[in-house]
Amino acid sequence: SEAGVPLAATTYYFKDIDDLLSESFRYWMQSKDVHFDAYSERLQKVLPAYLNPQLDPQKQSELASEIRDATVDYVVHQAQLHDDRIIELAFKHEALGSEGLRELVVDQDRRFVNDVYTMVEAIGSDSPENDAEITLSLILRLEQQAVISGLDESKIRRVITRHLQHLLEVEID
Repeated sequence: SEAGVPLAATTYYFKDIDDLLSESFRYWMQSKDVHFDAYSERLQKVLPAYLNPQLDPQKQSELASEIRDATVDYVVHQAQLHDDRIIELAFKHEALGSEGLRELVVDQDRRFVNDVYTMVEAIGSDSPENDAEITLSLILRLEQQAVISGLDESKIRRVITRHLQHLLEVEID
């Protein structure tokens, strides 16, 4: 009723509430893919230079700072999309009781992990699968905390810097 759509229209287009939720999630995610893609593209510009074996420590630190800055910018941007984060959390909550939606959420999470896996593998992680899970979990947690409790950019920067220092084994200014 909030959408101004007669109930009969929903039952005409969707076989049940699970189908409606699943299709809504698909539609919503298609409009959101561009944000993660832009982050990935930004990293792809930095990673080849970072992997140069003759890279001096100062340049390596500078490039690590660029990786950190791209990650911080991504998290801050995602947190600024307050309504999107709330919708995302609502879909994930609904997925607990909806088999079709759960499969879509799991597939989407797997895709994000694969994207992060590519990045951590490229920077030379000796355990890219685990590091991808940790990195993505950290990103999602920071996004949620920024929305829920107003986590500020300086805290996000400190946490990501610390994580990347461990992951990259380099000092980051």
